[in-house]
Amino acid sequence: MIIPVSAQTDSEYSSVSSNQCSWAAAEFALHSQELRRSLIKNDISSFVELYKKCLLRASELRSKTSGCLYGENIDTPVLEDNYKKNENKDPYLEIFEHLSVLKNTDAEFIKILHPDLAREFYTRTYTEREIGRIINEVRNTTCLLVSRHGQSLAVIPFYNNYLICDSHLHEAKVVSQDDMIHHCLMDHGGHLHMTLMLVYPIH
Repeated sequence: MIIPVSAQTDSEYSSVSSNQCSWAAAEFALHSQELRRSLIKNDISSFVELYKKCLLRASELRSKTSGCLYGENIDTPVLEDNYKKNENKDPYLEIFEHLSVLKNTDAEFIKILHPDLAREFYTRTYTEREIGRIINEVRNTTCLLVSRHGQSLAVIPFYNNYLICDSHLHEAKVVSQDDMIHHCLMDHGGHLHMTLMLVYPIH
C-alpha cells in the first residue's frame, strides 16, 4: 500500500524550517495510533490530514531550536526532552531503548563530513544489535525511530507489516519486514551508523 503524502521539502513546511526529519519522525510516532486507525478504516483523507499536521508541528518545533545546522538526531536531548511527560503535556513518548547498528565503519569518511553533521549523527553509540533482532522487539503498541545517513523516519507496526513514515518522501507506505529493513538500512556498502529508538506513545 502506497499513500501519496506531503514531504518536508514542500513549501508550506520548508518556509517554516528545514532539516526537520527527526522531529517529524517523533510526531509520526506520537500519533501512530491515530495514523494506524485511519488506515484500518481505509480513511485515507484523515490519514493524509494527520500526516500534514505532524509535518507542520515538526517544522514549527525545529524552527524553535538554534542548534544543529543539519538538524537534530532522534536522540538529541532537546528533542527527547520535548516528548517526555510533564504536567502540561499529554500525549508523550516513553523511550524504552536506544540502539545502534554499525556496518563498514570508516574513520576517514567521518573526517570529510561537516563537524556539525558528524557530531550529531555519527558519534553517539549505544548497544549494538542486528537490525533483524531489533525489529523483533517492535510490537503493535510500539514504534521505532530510525536515523541513518543524517535522515530520520518512523516505523509503525501494521498487522504483520510496517507503515513507513519518512518525511523526505512524498509517499507513506505499508511494506513487508524485508522491504522495511531495506528502506531503513539504505545500505550501499559504505559507512553505516544507525541510531534507533524504541518508543511507546502514551495518550
